[in-house]
Amino acid sequence: MSKSKGNFFTIDEVAHKFGADATRIALAAAGDTLDDANFTLENVDSSILQLSTLEMWAKDAVKNFSGFREKSLDENIEFFDNTFANEIMHLTIQTLESYEAMRYRDVLKWGFFEFQAIKDDYKFQCGNAGLRKDLVAKYLEYQLLLLYPIAPHFCEIMYRDLVFDILPKDSNAPKYISLHRLPKVDF
Repeated sequence: MSKSKGNFFTIDEVAHKFGADATRIALAAAGDTLDDANFTLENVDSSILQLSTLEMWAKDAVKNFSGFREKSLDENIEFFDNTFANEIMHLTIQTLESYEAMRYRDVLKWGFFEFQAIKDDYKFQCGNAGLRKDLVAKYLEYQLLLLYPIAPHFCEIMYRDLVFDILPKDSNAPKYISLHRLPKVDF
């Protein structure tokens, strides 16, 4: 990759080296206000790592999906299940509001980074009881739908090859995420 102007790279050069989706995530994370953008090659590297982490977890979750539980086992686990479901809805609202306001850094904050954090908390809280099938399917579907406008290639492949098969058959979800609508939130 050649440097175009001094120590700076063009967006085309960065996208060619790192890929379109990682570059788009780094651009969204760089900021969208009148402040100086914080776009660095380290941010692009970090984007690749975060997408890879999501991909590895999703593949593992789909592989182990049949072993996840169908219902809550006791009051404590039911509390964690309900909390996780509500956090998915809350972050979905935050993400959709950020899209409407064109605050793409906040879109990533709510729809990608915080989504990852709630999943990790849920896994920890459930412990040996394991994750609930319907919540894992909803989490992956919503995670990919919310990230789709920023990282369409990654989300389309993940949805088509992994997530579509674990979605409830009565959900009427299309085979391709590009034909899917953004989630409607109802509490």
